[in-house]
Formats: sequence, structure tokens, C-alpha cells
Amino acid sequence: LHVVAIPRSASTAITLTAATALLGPLWTLALRPPPARPLTPVAAQPEADPATPDEPLPEVMLVLVDGRQVTGLLVRRTDDEIVLRVGGVEVTHATDTIRRLVERPPVLEQYRTLLDSIAPDDAESLVSLAEWLRSVELYRLALDTVNEALAVDPSVRGGQRLKLWLDSQLSLRRVERRPDAQDAGPRTGDADAAAPPFPLLTPEDINIIRVFEVDLNAPPRMAIPRSTVEQLLDEYAGSDFIPTTRAGRERFLRQPPAKILEVMFRLRARHLYGQVQILEDPASMRTFKQRIHGRGAWLVNACSSVRCHGGTEAGRLRLYNRRPNSDKTTYTNFIILDRYRLDDGTPLINYDDPASSPLLHLATLRHNALFKHPEAGPSRGSRGWRPIFRSPDDARFRQAADWIASLYTPRPDYPIDYEPPAPSVKPDEEPEPQVDR
Repeated sequence: LHVVAIPRSASTAITLTAATALLGPLWTLALRPPPARPLTPVAAQPEADPATPDEPLPEVMLVLVDGRQVTGLLVRRTDDEIVLRVGGVEVTHATDTIRRLVERPPVLEQYRTLLDSIAPDDAESLVSLAEWLRSVELYRLALDTVNEALAVDPSVRGGQRLKLWLDSQLSLRRVERRPDAQDAGPRTGDADAAAPPFPLLTPEDINIIRVFEVDLNAPPRMAIPRSTVEQLLDEYAGSDFIPTTRAGRERFLRQPPAKILEVMFRLRARHLYGQVQILEDPASMRTFKQRIHGRGAWLVNACSSVRCHGGTEAGRLRLYNRRPNSDKTTYTNFIILDRYRLDDGTPLINYDDPASSPLLHLATLRHNALFKHPEAGPSRGSRGWRPIFRSPDDARFRQAADWIASLYTPRPDYPIDYEPPAPSVKPDEEPEPQVDR
């Protein structure tokens, strides 16, 4: 199929020819039009709301009387004219200049076919798919798809640039659609902005998790007030770990904070843990933030999008998806995962056998998983469930299992009073994972 070049912005669309070059013969198969039919007049159709994201307009090709072919999104069709959106620009064609109109398969049908053909770890093809989704103005699906690509390869060509463009476009559309948009400035947030506030851990809660997760063999930077050390010396004066002489106490007071914390651990002086200030992430939580959870990792990008476990329709397991690299987001999502139980009481994270954790298997191809993610195919505005790992042999699966193994054992019961957001559906409305044992 030959497509005559149509001027369009390189930042908002890709041509069919370019898509074919990026993803190969599958694009040609998926986008091949059905047999052409003569153009016949039809009644006027209402114009689509251009401020509504993720409302897929039909994709059509016009064959003009001069032989040119124009492909775009059908915005409006009347007896006198047809309006297409090409590269974000609306172009009007009088009906007497059109020889015939060719309808493409529904956009979401094309999307499902293309998505099914791409391996979960093929970041370049996912970015190409996201570019095509942008060209047909499915911006939310495009953002979910490029996030999936970045979770696979944070440096994939064009991924960060496309993500930035999509974030900006969606933020702009959200502002435009607000009733008070004329008086309001830009704001951040997702489609759930009107939902009740998501409860987040406090700095004190975050610090106590850090204390429990300190690896004394590779301690993070920390500080312990002198008054706290003196309280430790006074309260546990009879212990073998506490010096009895004045000189010994002075030497103890000059010990590195990690050495003092080790004594606190041995004495189980938990009422003093909160006075220890951990100034950076312990190694296990740093790994969680950088390789599992945050921007460029897989948990927030692939599992916590608005249309998945990050939205108000997430069911019982709901995660926070704003500022994914911040301490509040990271540690709040961590404690949610740590405390979450399936309906049968199985913990989401298996600390005794990390490679058997439902958290990892629910993100694995179903036929290779012990815990199978419920079926959730694509629907309008949602890309559906997509596996992150092909199998437990994937390098990133093993990396996640190693992270679980690096957490402190035996597992502490953090002295934190935290209530996760209430589910938006009743438990019996949410399908549970299927378990192969």
C-alpha cells in the first residue's frame, strides 16, 4: 500500500510507512484496509470532543480524485465535507474531491493485535507502539505503553522523550477540561485527582522502617543524639553490653552510631529506635527504590498506572503512583506490599522463599507462573494486564527475588499504624489469582 506523504508534525504522529519499518510486516497486516467501497453521502455526525483523551476516533483513508491518499482520524462527516485529523491538525476535504473512503479496522482492535505480537521485554517495539498510539490520540494508552518500555529498558531510544511529551499533553488536557480552567494554573496529578486523599507514611514512619532494615555490615549514614545514648546506658546499666566504669561509658559515647545501634538491637531497646535518625536509605530499600519501585523500574510504571493498581478501580491492592522516587511514595507502597494478603491469607511477599512470592509470579507470563494474574484484556482506555517477566529465569525476576532475600529476617512487625486506602470494589467482585501448586 502506497501512502502519499502528508505534512504532519513529527512530534505528534508517525506515518503508516514509518510504522511498518519499525515493527515489520505485522503493521502492514494489522493496518491493511478492507476492500474499498464507493463513498456515499451519510447524515451528519456530531463532532468529537477534542479535549477528551483516549476517545478513539475511527481511522480512515481517503482516496482523492487526483490519486492522492490521505490517512487520518475521522472527526466529522457530512454530505458536503469530511474532516480528518492528520498529525493533530484538522483538514477538511469537500466530498466532490473524494473518490472513495476506506475504513481501517477499529483502532483498539489494531492495538490488541499489535500488543499481542510484542514480547514483554521488547522495549523498542513497545516505544514504536506508543508512538502509533500517540498518532491516533490514545494518549493514556500510549503513556502506559511507554512506561512499560521504560520499565524494561530505562534508556530505550525515544522513550523518555515520548513520556515527557505524553505527560505534558495529558496535564494540559486535564486543565482544559476543568470547569474553572480559565482561572486556574497548571496542576499535577492523574485522573484520580478528585478521589479521597491517599494516606501516606509520615517521616517518622519512614525512619522506623529504615532503622529495622539497617544492614550493620554496610550501615547507612545515621545520627544518634547523645541524650539517647545516655538513656540507653542508664536504662540497661546491668547488661553485659553496657560498660560499668565512667571511662568505659565515655568510650561508648564516642562509638560510631552503627556500633551503638548494634547494642540497641542486642538489647531490643525498641522504644529508642525512633530516636535514631537514619539519614539515607539502607541498602535493601535503596535497591527497592532504584530497581523495583521507582521511575525507570517496573512496579510503579507497569503495576501502578491509573488503569491498573494505581487507580480508584484497583480493587483491594492499590498503590500510590505520584512522585515514584520520593520517600513517601516508596515506603508507603513498600508497607502496603509487605502487609498485603491474598484472600486465602497467603502473603504477597514470601520472605522464606522469595522466588515463590506471589508479587513476582503475578507479574509473570501466566503459563510460567505459580500464581496466575487474573485475565484482564485491553479495553477502551486501558492496555489490560501485561506480564513483566517471561519466567522465573528472567534476570529482573531473579533481581527482585534477591531484593526480597536482602530484607531483614526474621521479619519485624513495624510499629506503624497505617491503614491503606479502602478498596473501590467488594472483595468478592475482584477475581483472585489462580494457584498452581
